[in-house]
Order: sequence, then structure tokens, then C-alpha cells
Amino acid sequence: MTYVEWITALATSQLGHLWLSKFQYDLKEGNLSPSIENTLKGLIEAKVLTLSLGLPPLSVVESVLKENPTLCDLQGKRAPTNVEPYSLIVRVETFAYYYLRRRVLMTILDESDDEVEFVWAHLGGVITPAFFEGWVKTDRDFFWCVPTRLLLDLTITGAPNKSATTIRTRLGLHLIDKGERLIRIGVPESAILGKKIAAPTTLDSGVNPAFVPFNSSDGYGRTLNLKSLTRDIKEVVIEKIRFESTFSAEQVGKVGAKLPPISWIAIDRLVT
Repeated sequence: MTYVEWITALATSQLGHLWLSKFQYDLKEGNLSPSIENTLKGLIEAKVLTLSLGLPPLSVVESVLKENPTLCDLQGKRAPTNVEPYSLIVRVETFAYYYLRRRVLMTILDESDDEVEFVWAHLGGVITPAFFEGWVKTDRDFFWCVPTRLLLDLTITGAPNKSATTIRTRLGLHLIDKGERLIRIGVPESAILGKKIAAPTTLDSGVNPAFVPFNSSDGYGRTLNLKSLTRDIKEVVIEKIRFESTFSAEQVGKVGAKLPPISWIAIDRLVT
């Protein structure tokens, strides 16, 4: 496969065209340095020379981004000027497996206890911040978050499932469907001092089709509202940090509705 064959294949698939449109938006609006275009081209050219024609073009993008974090991660030119507490949303399974001292947790579980169910039932009780341990990150070495004050505004008192559904929809969490249980992790200001923080770009998004870049002067990106398909809540990406007892974690609730239908064409219109 050549680079020309790759870019042609990318542009002729719907989601590939969408990714390309978002990347070009980032370049046009100054969200990324102009030099990143040639950098990415060089990385892709080197990658496709070793691949067969059968590999989906978006898989090439995903592979290149994950293999080149120094060149591709957190390259956004915009960032908020003030530091404030942030929050991220994770599934209860993710929290149980990656954010707790599992060896300690195992000592308090009975043989009949399901680990995930126990964590969900006892978070804030038996599961205290003393259990917190891990890295706040995704499958890449940074994480996505929103200002805590804005996320708490989406919480509906006495209606956890409705809160979870609203948060899923307004944060653009399109991989989370009905019935999944969500936990909010609170990140204190002290934990992000000196860390790289930026408005997310298409490079940070990987191949996530439910991401839309933004050129706001306030230094924040925006989530994609999955219902209205418009830009919504302020968001940033931050380099990975250690999860410890100074953080907070609490139940949000169980998502109570299926994902709304998503028009990729409508999303494309936001960047073209």
C-alpha cells in the first residue's frame, strides 16, 4: 500500500472522511501546528509501506497515533488559562480493575462476592480513598475530563439513573449504552499542577467518530452532545497522573436509556 492509496481509501469511507475533515479543521483553525501535517504524513508513509491493501485506513491512523505518543499526544495549541478541579467518568468495571489496590481489596472479599458488584455497592463506605491506586489515563498516556463544576450541574438530585443518562449523552460517551454504571472521579487542582493540559484535537481523539474539535478562545474543547449533535460541555485532555487518596470517587448511576441515533453526516457539517 502506498500513501496515495491510503489517503484515497480513507477519504472514500464515511468515517475516514469524517476523521480527515476534523484533522483539516484543526489545522485550519490553528488548533495544531502546521508542521504536524508533514509529521503525520511521514509517519503514515512509513507505516503503509509495511502493510497489505486489506488493512482499513482508519486502523492505520489508530496504529500510528498509539505508536508515536511524543509526536501525536497533547499537541493542541489551545489551553485554559486557569487551573481548576476536573472530573472524568469511568465505568464501574474500569474503576474496579484499574483504580484500586486490588491486593488489599481481595483481602476483604468473600469467596461468593463479585468484585465489581462489591465495589459498586461499597464505594464511599468500605471502599475509601485508602484503596485508591493506579494511573488516571486511557489506553494512551492522557485522560479526558471536564470542569467538575459543570459536571455537577448535570447531576439530578435523587435521580441517579437520569443523571447517568444525561452525563453519557452530553459528554459524548458514545461507547456507553443502556444499563452501564458510571463513576465520577474527581481530580484535585494540586494533582494537575505542572502537567500538560490542552484542548483536545483530532489526534488525541484517535478514531473516535463522536469527537468534534473546536477553536474556542477560552482554551477549552467541547464535548459532542449525542442527542442534539452540537458542541456542548467544556473539556480538556491532561497527561496521565497517579490516582491516590487526595482524589474523590462516587457513584453517578446506571444509564437508563439507549444511545440516540447518531448522524455522522451531521457531525461532519460541524467541521466543514
